[in-house]
Amino acid sequence: MPGLTNLVRRGATYYYRGRVPRDLVDHYRRREFFVSLKTSDRQQAEHALAHLSIQISAFCAAKDRFRASGLMTAIARTQPRMMRFEYPDGQQN
Repeated sequence: MPGLTNLVRRGATYYYRGRVPRDLVDHYRRREFFVSLKTSDRQQAEHALAHLSIQISAFCAAKDRFRASGLMTAIARTQPRMMRFEYPDGQQN
């Protein structure tokens, strides 16, 4: 799938696949995010991927701000291990 490096199809369903920031690997106990986009349609998957990428970018930017302020370790201790992402239709995983 040229151009969309984080879009993966497993069976008939598309998924987002991306790396977990190195400083959060121990917290999430994994190196990659693997999130179902809940569609088998390529165009819908691309739309959901764009939406999800924005959320992940915002999460990483906030993480970097918190780390710079020294609050990241406190947040990592209290934050659930499972990240929740909102889909374009308002559902959450």
